[in-house]
Formats: sequence, C-alpha cells, structure tokens
Amino acid sequence: MESFDILSLDGGGTWALVQARILQEKYGKDTTGHTVLKDFDLVIANSGGSLVLAALCADKKLADICDIFTNVNILKTIFDRKHTLPTLLGLQLYDTDSKFNGLKAVLGPYSTVTMDQLPGRIGKSSLQIIITGFDYNRERATYFRSNKLSKMESGNIEELVAGQQPTGSEYQAVTLLDAIHASSNAPVTFFDKPAKVKVGNHTKDRLFWDGAVGGNNNPVTSGLLEALANDVPMEKIRIISIGTANTVLPVLYGEDGEPEYDESFLVTISRMPENTVKGEIADVKKMATAVIADPPDTATFNAHQIMRLNYKESVPRLIRINPLVKPLYDHANVKWIAPGAGWETDDTRELFTMDMAVTDERGVGLINLLCDDFFLGQFDNQGIRIGGTRLQAIIGHKTYAAAMADWNKWSTTPPENLS
Repeated sequence: MESFDILSLDGGGTWALVQARILQEKYGKDTTGHTVLKDFDLVIANSGGSLVLAALCADKKLADICDIFTNVNILKTIFDRKHTLPTLLGLQLYDTDSKFNGLKAVLGPYSTVTMDQLPGRIGKSSLQIIITGFDYNRERATYFRSNKLSKMESGNIEELVAGQQPTGSEYQAVTLLDAIHASSNAPVTFFDKPAKVKVGNHTKDRLFWDGAVGGNNNPVTSGLLEALANDVPMEKIRIISIGTANTVLPVLYGEDGEPEYDESFLVTISRMPENTVKGEIADVKKMATAVIADPPDTATFNAHQIMRLNYKESVPRLIRINPLVKPLYDHANVKWIAPGAGWETDDTRELFTMDMAVTDERGVGLINLLCDDFFLGQFDNQGIRIGGTRLQAIIGHKTYAAAMADWNKWSTTPPENLS
C-alpha cells in the first residue's frame, strides 16, 4: 500500500539548528530542500521549524540551512534586542519589525511566493504545506495552508455543511515570508508586538503571535488531523516529528529517599518564590515560555493515541526525534548526573539554561555539540511518552540511532508492515 508521509517540525528559535542537523544527517549536506520535501506528502511547521521549512522551500542545501542557524549576524537580525527596560526587569524583548527584515533577507526571491504556489515551485503538486500561527484579535489558532481545497479551511467547511464540494473560493493567499513571520513571533518575553501580515485582498493587516500560543509548538497532531480530514486512510500515514531539544528536569520536593545531584541546574527544587515582585516576574516568564514547550510529550502522544498504535518501545510509523537536555540517573549512587561526553561544567550549565534566542558563537557551538553527542547516544531521545524513574522514553525510541534506523526502513517497508 502506498504511504502518506508527514514531516512535522517544532518551534524553538535558534534551536531549530537541531532539525537542520538531523535532516543533514539523514540526507547529506549537499541535498537540496526540494529533494527533501518531495519525500513527503504533508509538511507542517511552527516558529523556528517554519524557518527550516521555508529554507527547504527555497531549495537551499541542507549545509546552508545549518549555516543560517550558526551565523550570528543572521541570528542577530532575527533576535534584535532594542528594548532595555524589560531587560532590567529580567525579561527580554526583541524587535518584531527587525525580524521581518531578517527573514526576508534569508528567503530572498522566495519571500514573495504565496503558500498555494509552493507545491508547484517545489515540483510536487500534491504536496501540502502548513505553517501555524495564532490570530491576535480573534484569539484562535491559524493555519497558513498551500491546499486551497483543504476540508479544514473554514470556507470549505461551510460548503461541505451545505452539501457542496469544497471550491476554495474563500481561500486567502499569504506569502511564505508573512506566514513565517507570523509563526515565529513568540509573545510576552520574546517579541515586542504581534506580527503584521497581509492576508488575501484585505486592505488592513492582520495581527499574529507564534503558533505555539494556539498549542502548536509541536504541530504533529494538527498535521495528522489535516491528513485525516482530507480523507487519507489512517493505515497509510507515517510521521516523522522532529523537535528542537527539550529541557526536562526531575523535580525534588525534599522528601525522604530522593536522589542526590551533582549540580543544582540538573534538577528543579519545588519552592515558592521568596520575593513577591521577583516571583511575579518569574511567573510571567514561566507562563510565556510554557507555550513554546512540548510539555514534554503531549502532542506526539496524542498523535499516537489517534493513530491507535501499539504500546511498545519503537513505533516505526510514528517517529519522534528530539534530544533531551536532562540529567542521567546513576542507579548505583542514587544520583542525577550530567549527560554528555567530557563536557565542562560551565558548558553544561549554559546548555541547561539557554533560552530559544541564542545569538552568540558560544551558544550556537553548544547546540552543535549537543547534536554531535545526541547522534552518538550521549543524550537521550524524547520518544513519544516519557516516564519512569529515569525520565526516559517508555513509548518511542530511546536513542537517535534507533529512531533513525526505523526511519530508514520507510524506503523499503510498506506502512502496514511498520505497526
């Protein structure tokens, strides 16, 4: 049976370098974006992942896409800090307009290509491309689609309810640049205002925040539902969901028998903030960053449940590849210890505490080093569902190597034999 293959790319700012590195490991550094995209039937992305997707749509080589996320001059145009007061309060705000110009420079002539034009430009007319956003005024998740006839588009749903076939008559075109700008505009502690986007023939701009606000930082479930709504048989679907690394820490409550730990940054100590003002600022930061997380495996596990897949360690039809920045559990000494091979303590501490807006050589270097060690098995893979005392995948692939081995089976194994 012919498969229907979905690629899902999380948000995560500069950490989307992880996705570019994984795709480069899979396809080779000189492979171009269109070659990668032709391997899939539907690609959905949010925020940092949408920039990876856009670069694939622009047919850049995978090595060049990696360079986008390692070039600090490019990163500083996307994350351009122009606001000093929030920084003094322990927050950070970046300039939304500067980000638009930075993204435009990266995409070049593909900036003006509309979403519906992309499949033709890529050379696969059946390819569906989706970029997620959040409508600021309507307070709802938004999907910028290439498929005018999607049964998930509101206008087409109205026609279906009326007993008509979808015509796409209410489809409103958006450029690739505008879709990425909307999708990558994380709120509150990151960008200073909603992204202005020209939608269809409207004379006034629409306003958008990052798609994570609508629950799509990991958009895999939305991609699956898009396929099902458009009559793709469940048994044909295979999914690769690639993350941008998640930090997962064990929580210690001060109870008897809890493990020790080598460094304080390896764990979370449960306690109330001592200072009310600092506590309120900390809560703002915590809630703002929560929307750009995958906490920690909800979306992929939901997709697993919808697909009615087996409860087993490796699920070749639904593969989650995402390095976990987390301590390792030393059973012999009942202690949480640092991961990685030969990392300096300062480097590990910075990796565990970096936010998504990395714009310096040191931070980019640490993300690259994380990828190197992840490929070697020094950092755990997220898988589909985390559990147990070790905070390891109990459903899904525990290591990058195991996940990649199953992905490589796709080229020779039909979907019905991958259950």
